[in-house]
Amino acid sequence: MGFGFDPAALAGRFDLVFDTPGLLPFAAARMLLKPRGTIIDIVPTPAKMIRSALPGPFRAMMGRPATWRR
Repeated sequence: MGFGFDPAALAGRFDLVFDTPGLLPFAAARMLLKPRGTIIDIVPTPAKMIRSALPGPFRAMMGRPATWRR
């Protein structure tokens, strides 16, 4: 897979997978999760938006970056 680890070796171990670069395939991220776990992916793509519109466990949430004021 090119990720430096084998997701199958860690299958079902995590409540949360936080994919900050957005490079982990959805199937690999799902494999890592415990039942009812959550995947957070901060890189939006058209495919991810379409997947979130279909029935199933995948949901997309959008926001905008917070601005810091002094």
